[in-house]
Amino acid sequence: MSSLSLTELFFLLSFDSRKRVFSNWYYTGKFNYGLCGALLFELILSKRLVFAEDKELVEDKNAPANRTWVVPLLEEIEKKQWFIILFGKTHQKTLANWLKVFNAHVYNIRQGTRQYLDSEKIINKKPSKIFGVKLYSHTYLENLSLLQSLKQDLLQTILGTKSPEIQNLMLLRLIKGLKVTKDIFLEKTALEKKELEQKLNQLFEQEEIIRTLQDLLLEVQRQERWEDVLDSLDVISEAIEAIGDAVDGVGDGGGDGGGDGGGD
Repeated sequence: MSSLSLTELFFLLSFDSRKRVFSNWYYTGKFNYGLCGALLFELILSKRLVFAEDKELVEDKNAPANRTWVVPLLEEIEKKQWFIILFGKTHQKTLANWLKVFNAHVYNIRQGTRQYLDSEKIINKKPSKIFGVKLYSHTYLENLSLLQSLKQDLLQTILGTKSPEIQNLMLLRLIKGLKVTKDIFLEKTALEKKELEQKLNQLFEQEEIIRTLQDLLLEVQRQERWEDVLDSLDVISEAIEAIGDAVDGVGDGGGDGGGDGGGD
């Protein structure tokens, strides 16, 4: 999808025109969402995403991001090939809503970044709408059509479905070795059992992962109380663990790294 490395995307999209520094990606509002949205979608496609809550990073909110934990985190991302996205009190409660926020802000992020870089004379203009940014003795390139493409792909791939329940299950289909927090998965649904089963079969046909999801669905059906079942973190956790075991291709670094990041 992009020739840029994850590090290059991180630095370009997290550049904050208001502070004139690389932003703390947890506490920077719309710039944070744009950065994470782009990386999120790229990592979903490459099956290398880990969701977790990391209290240590949250508490480090006042430290200069590019000197304390951002650069080490980037090194871990490229070394272990996994990524952590924080879901704290200020974040959207569901992944689908979070992606909508990214979609809404993506244009402003791109324009604000370019305007500041241009005004400070640190853009090396290149043909075909490509510009370079020279910082920290490295030159980073950004294709200005990347974010627009991401926005369209997000809408078509995930947000095109009407049911939040199905949106979440689509993400489970795309992400291997998923570790997920309660807020991401939980979403009440009004779908009838038969309709939900049909949609599940369409999404996960001939996939091993469907076995675990069907087991979860059957548990919901047996109790006939969607809210009670979905509110049970134990049920969700067991299902997610089974999904991770059932899906092949998860690297040792990805699984171990994600578990360490969000287990405590």
